[in-house]
Amino acid sequence: MFITIQEYKDALRPSALLCSPTPVLIGTAVALRQLFSQGLRPDARFWLIALLCCLTAVFIHSTCNLANDYFDGIRGTDEGRSSLSGAGADGSVPDLPRRGVAGGVEPRKVLLSAYLNILMACLSGLTLCWVTSHWWMILVGIFCLLGAWFYTGGKHPYGYRAMGELSIMIFFGLVGVLATQYLETGSIDRHGFIGALVGGLICIPVLEINNYRDIDADPLAGKYTLSSFIGARGTLILMGSCYALAVILGVVESWSLSDGSLANVWPRLLCLLPVLALAIATTAASCRNRFSRAFALSGYTDLLTGFCWLGVCLL
Repeated sequence: MFITIQEYKDALRPSALLCSPTPVLIGTAVALRQLFSQGLRPDARFWLIALLCCLTAVFIHSTCNLANDYFDGIRGTDEGRSSLSGAGADGSVPDLPRRGVAGGVEPRKVLLSAYLNILMACLSGLTLCWVTSHWWMILVGIFCLLGAWFYTGGKHPYGYRAMGELSIMIFFGLVGVLATQYLETGSIDRHGFIGALVGGLICIPVLEINNYRDIDADPLAGKYTLSSFIGARGTLILMGSCYALAVILGVVESWSLSDGSLANVWPRLLCLLPVLALAIATTAASCRNRFSRAFALSGYTDLLTGFCWLGVCLL
């Protein structure tokens, strides 16, 4: 009746799940800068809110991944990708990830796991509302869960209509970063909006790698991603552009927080170098159809960006 650990891991796609804490880390970095600029210090409640935000983000994202595996699996979207995915790149045979429903796992097991993750997201989200007394944030949580479910669920999934990139900018950028900053400090500022743009941009390549791999298989299953319209070359350009814009915004923010002082800006810029290096490695792996490596690197890039943003904001 219940899914095994290996089946759960295959359906969950943990490499993509690494980007879940990224908006929370960025939002926390911005919140800490905001507190320090006001002469304040984070207390235990601050760190509890940060932890609850992270848990809620992880459970909502895992719900999305499990629902995606379930709905793509029962629709047959994942079938036949071993022979079609990766076409349009360099002609080599791509390395494909293990899948849940399409790999033989009973659909009801994956669906039950998705329901359990919804329950965990609700529990952590409600605890977050109780700690902050912002009960209206329940509406934001419902909005996020609906976004996760109907990405591939329902009769007209928006993930099948080239809206994946927009959803990432909304949920991993605006909602994830700004909600975290607001819950931790009670307000948001322009630095939060810059962080929200970075959070969205740095997470989009995870989706682009997936869409690039399946660029020929998806339309045959009725799934039309942005990659289906802009082609393989356009997808790689979009991926690189998102990484480049995220790093450029990091440079701009570093300069802004340093008040134009070269002595203060260099430590912040050094924090961005590992992100740039991993972004280049991720794009290169995608160009070579090394998708398993690209997925892993993209997840590490996202997670590292969150930690590096702490350096950008606090040094």
